[in-house]
Amino acid sequence: MSIAAVSAARRQRQRREKLEQARRKQSEEDKRKVKIWFRAFDTNQSGQLEAEQLKELLASKFPESPPSDTDISNIITFAKKEAGQSGKVIVTDPNAVGQDAAILAVAHYINYLEASKALNALMEKHDVSKSGQLEREELRQLMVEYAQDDVTVEEEDVDYILEQCDQSKSGGIRVEELLPAIASWNQIAATKEQAQKSKAASCCNSIEDQLDILQPFGIEAFSVILRLVDVTGCRIGSSVR
Repeated sequence: MSIAAVSAARRQRQRREKLEQARRKQSEEDKRKVKIWFRAFDTNQSGQLEAEQLKELLASKFPESPPSDTDISNIITFAKKEAGQSGKVIVTDPNAVGQDAAILAVAHYINYLEASKALNALMEKHDVSKSGQLEREELRQLMVEYAQDDVTVEEEDVDYILEQCDQSKSGGIRVEELLPAIASWNQIAATKEQAQKSKAASCCNSIEDQLDILQPFGIEAFSVILRLVDVTGCRIGSSVR
């Protein structure tokens, strides 16, 4: 083995060791935090944080943006799912988190609040009528902003997003409906862009093939997006200001 190869292997090993040291340090810090949280909020000493106890913990850490009951339900679902996938211990109570999932719950809520701020800013930018929701033309402008230059926002696209994402039946898109609307439109726009590329690449496709490519995402595909949004807790609740 050459000297250069030996040096490269040594540097790689040192990087791995540093990463492992940082991981262990973070793990120890997480355990320290969890012990403090459980001493303060596990008032019945059950060894887990029940929904109301987790809500109190997050409200104490983020008094300006306390979580709603819906937020807590989503956070618990997400944290327990991720903890289980990581091989960590999870409690059997569906409305509570153990120590491992508690760290994930707090981390997720931090990300949740950051996403909330971004969506609130986006709503404020496009809600020019100040109606508290994106009216049809405001929604169309948002879709134009999120589309690639060669993707045209058609009236049928706006109709589809309103039909699928206006869960409140208010005739527009509210802030809690904004993330599903953006996710759905991104998927549709990507499909339309791919269709245009495919059409430009070959003039020999059959009419049936082109229609398959242009087929918009249906209810089943959109429901998958919504389930992903709900499971990860990204549906923004009214408690976030």
